[in-house]
Amino acid sequence: MLPHRANADVKLAGYDVPKGSNVLVWAIARNPAVWKDPLEFRPERFADEDVDMKGHDFRLLSFGAGRRVCLGAQLGINMVQSMLGHLLHQFRWERMSRVDLFIAYPSINPLC
Repeated sequence: MLPHRANADVKLAGYDVPKGSNVLVWAIARNPAVWKDPLEFRPERFADEDVDMKGHDFRLLSFGAGRRVCLGAQLGINMVQSMLGHLLHQFRWERMSRVDLFIAYPSINPLC
């Protein structure tokens, strides 16, 4: 996710964020008060929830929000559906053998 810049001094979750600070909004999509099991990869959660993907619902910021929402949001949504349809139609899909997809991310500043 791209960083955003605070355009005013604000207090956020008990922290002082000075004007000009870079802010990452990654945590919004991982808030347990908003999403059940937010750290699990469950794309179907968006099918079950009434979430506006076009920038009016601040629980999901795929295309930004507010006045600066992405102008190509609807095109992007339509293209993904079209590409997925083409992929499903053009290829023969079969289940692979079990693959371990675990990836370990090293800590930038390890605690010990």
